[in-house]
Amino acid sequence: MGTPTPNKGYTLPTVNGDLNIWGTELNTSLSIIDLNMGGNAAVNVAGNTDVTPNASQAQNLVQTLSGVLTGNIGYLLPAAGGFYIIQNDATGAFNITVKTVAMGSVGVVAPQGVATLVYSDGTDVMLVSSASTTTVVPWIAAGGTVNAITGTYSPAIDTLIDGLILGFRATGANTTTAPTFSPNGLTAHPITQYGGAALVPGSIPAAAWEGLIRYNLANTRWELLNPFPAGNAYWAAAGGTADAITLTISPAISALYDGLLVAGRMTGANTITNPTLNINGLGAGTIFKNGGSALAVGDTGGANYECLFRYKLATTRWELLNPKGFVDPGTLVKTDAVSNFTKQQYFGTATLTDGATINWDCDNQVAKVTLGGNRTMAAPTNMKNGATYILRVYQDGTGSRTITWNAVFRWPGGTAPTLTTTAGKMDIITFTSDGTNMYGVIGGQNYTVT
Repeated sequence: MGTPTPNKGYTLPTVNGDLNIWGTELNTSLSIIDLNMGGNAAVNVAGNTDVTPNASQAQNLVQTLSGVLTGNIGYLLPAAGGFYIIQNDATGAFNITVKTVAMGSVGVVAPQGVATLVYSDGTDVMLVSSASTTTVVPWIAAGGTVNAITGTYSPAIDTLIDGLILGFRATGANTTTAPTFSPNGLTAHPITQYGGAALVPGSIPAAAWEGLIRYNLANTRWELLNPFPAGNAYWAAAGGTADAITLTISPAISALYDGLLVAGRMTGANTITNPTLNINGLGAGTIFKNGGSALAVGDTGGANYECLFRYKLATTRWELLNPKGFVDPGTLVKTDAVSNFTKQQYFGTATLTDGATINWDCDNQVAKVTLGGNRTMAAPTNMKNGATYILRVYQDGTGSRTITWNAVFRWPGGTAPTLTTTAGKMDIITFTSDGTNMYGVIGGQNYTVT
């Protein structure tokens, strides 16, 4: 009986021995070598568990794998050195990792639909080359239509594999949110962007535009890697008139869609409350602000003012996002932070209506009243806890006028002040409130008013 070779285990006939059997041994070894050099074994790998080819299958150079995968699996080669061509014809959005039966083998993923040449050193498996490996992204001038894009690649794309990248030169801008792509007559799948979001009309912006897409096997879709515009609003210098604004965007916008954001540099301020905007001749829509309110005259700012508009499809109107009266929140005074004012801040003085009973709305924190007789001061409205209020009381030309104060007015020691009664004189009274009462002190009396 001959001895086996250390790697593949071919039988070596014993020199000057193996009488009457050496020919059988040699023929068996040559048959195995033939399979090692070019044999093809068909192996069913369906399911979600690792598969180990049997001894006869493992003798073949080509391992053709088929079946529907329901999970990621390993394909475990014998712990012997050698080359294998893994033809992965299995289906299902899962991976096959080719490795050895040796403990700790990491292996390599064999892409679906292509032949992958690997080398086993008996412990682990390494990639030699794959029919899917290329240094240049396959490219074509697109065919079909702007919403059903086709391409005939050479060499032909015969199977869609996960991560496949293809390039194409567009014939025009897409006009729907779900255009499709079909290379070499394969099944057409939708094109998405930003991880599965629908395209918008014009994401593929124009004829001769260069697109780059990657196939997502698990979700059977194409991902547009360079949608237009790349994070910026469409912009153009405005045309038309100040009240019938036009913007000619390039590449052209082919359709208006909900949420479309455009910007333009104005030629002048609007002179009417219902100006319109027309993008690339797609039809004029009325411009509103603040969720549907009519514009005020001058809201578009004037010549060289940069306006930002968003389209609302449901009401076919444009929303002006930055009317000229718009206040940048970053410039507002924060109520919970120290502010350093470089200009004076003040309350305007409200004139209270003189009458038998005088009413004071404390939304006017500074007020004045001229007494034309003896009066009663009613309980103020809208008092706020912690607020300060100032009242200037004037005597008319007759003088000797008095005020009877409502019970919400509280005074030091419980006694109301005696007002100056000289004709034409003025007293100043300061109050602080707890939201229910007004606590007052005389700030000054007997002022001469000029």
